[in-house]
Amino acid sequence: LMVLYHDGFLRFALNQYSPDSTDLSEHITNTELAKKGNAKHTDNTLSLEEQMWSMTRLQQELQSLGLVDSNWMEDVFKKRVKQIMVHLVKMSIPRMLEDDRV
Repeated sequence: LMVLYHDGFLRFALNQYSPDSTDLSEHITNTELAKKGNAKHTDNTLSLEEQMWSMTRLQQELQSLGLVDSNWMEDVFKKRVKQIMVHLVKMSIPRMLEDDRV
């Protein structure tokens, strides 16, 4: 079994969430929908460029706010993600072995 991993990215909703809103798409992070004009961009919302961050940008932002140290992404976040992924794969193996294609 080979498992590939990519750090991925962080995605924000384009509009500020409101628990009182009746707009079911308000919290959607789909960039294509946002490009089609479903995002009600105001001064309080994010532009398309601000919607998606790399893990490096997240690290920099958290560090600039004094919330994490310079090694947090490598020493804490990625190690925890790896633990979770290993657990998920191990839990999935019995089910995968039931598949005739395996």
